[in-house]
Amino acid sequence: MTVSDDLARLRLHVLPTLGTMALDAVRPRDIRDLVIELGKRGVLAPRSVRHVYATAACMFRTAVADELIPFTPCVLTKGILPKNIDKDASFRANAIFTREEVQTLISDIRILEDRRVLHALKALAALRHSEASGLRWRQDDAALEPLGALNLEKTKTKVPRRVPVHPTLGRILRDRREGGWERTYGRAPTDDDFIVPTRNMTECLSPQAQNSFRADLVMLGFRHRRGHDLRRTFITLAQVDGARRDLLETITHGPRGNIINVYTTSRAGALRRGREAQDPDSDRCGHETGVAKADGSGSHPRRRITIACYRSCYRTAKLAKPLAKRCDPSGIRKCKSQYETRRGLHKTSSGRGLG
Repeated sequence: MTVSDDLARLRLHVLPTLGTMALDAVRPRDIRDLVIELGKRGVLAPRSVRHVYATAACMFRTAVADELIPFTPCVLTKGILPKNIDKDASFRANAIFTREEVQTLISDIRILEDRRVLHALKALAALRHSEASGLRWRQDDAALEPLGALNLEKTKTKVPRRVPVHPTLGRILRDRREGGWERTYGRAPTDDDFIVPTRNMTECLSPQAQNSFRADLVMLGFRHRRGHDLRRTFITLAQVDGARRDLLETITHGPRGNIINVYTTSRAGALRRGREAQDPDSDRCGHETGVAKADGSGSHPRRRITIACYRSCYRTAKLAKPLAKRCDPSGIRKCKSQYETRRGLHKTSSGRGLG
């Protein structure tokens, strides 16, 4: 959500009802009636009604902080706000693009070049619209090896993050900088220029981009989806191909808020491995299996699993026999014993666990 989205919600859904009232005259019943009325109209999805309420609540909290009113009227009892669901419950589950559709959206010459680049930033780097539209050339670190990187400064969470550049996206950005940008705007780009600005050299706003994206889908004969669904597609297809969820989360949402992540900088090599499918001959905790290779040339060596593997994989598998067959038995027994000791699970003389 952006500032323009919040302004549109106030202008279209809050001000027509409450706009003529004095700020200190608005009461909780007025907010309650507004929410109920928005739900009855059936124009907005239940999730959108909640967004309108959240915007109005933020406005009134700010008024309280500025000492313009003594209290906020945005106090609703349980059950007034609708559930946080879409208008069409099945839309989000099917709002995914196929690989062929993504390829068409970033390469079809019938689509304007700057719009193809914007689609590529969303589909191949999983950027939100505000992140893609606010991206400047100085943030494109093409010299980084083995993959280039986009150093995001303006994010939804206000936390900068680094996104590895897919090789296809890297070629698109290189062609764009070496000639495409100048063909569109009549001069070579500088480091402070937006990568995909409007024709007036300003940042492309979300409503404008969504209208253009909708027109591109109609022109290509694709069914309706949103520009944000390109980001959903990246995350979904990456998991289908076996990407590590922890690295995928770091790439698309930034690091979690713990002290280790604050002191950790993800390297391009690790991020690249996070975008690639995992080795099909490794099970999910990362230790090698003892099954035969597909070409019959032997089997992979067994490796002793660690306590971390036991905790995350062996324990959740509830001591599954298939896993025991694939791992070094002595390693399993040792890690099981160490794990139980740490957790205080060894039995006492009375037969009850210490934990």
